[in-house]
Amino acid sequence: MYSAEATGREMANAHRYLQQEMFKVCLAFVGQLARNYQQGYYDERNEWASRLAAEAYEHLANEGLVYAPEFKKVTITF
Repeated sequence: MYSAEATGREMANAHRYLQQEMFKVCLAFVGQLARNYQQGYYDERNEWASRLAAEAYEHLANEGLVYAPEFKKVTITF
């Protein structure tokens, strides 16, 4: 992989079914990085990726796009 952008473009040229399956792997990876960030399992080498993953995954969970109850913000209404 010489370039993340070039690799992403090539992956997007794959068969539609394979794109779906690759994206599942991508989301699983983002979810695991997010969980690691929540638990403090990161260091300066991957802090940016872990923090960004946690922010993105929390948003996806709050929008109901992924099932991840551990990331949903609790909203209390009176």
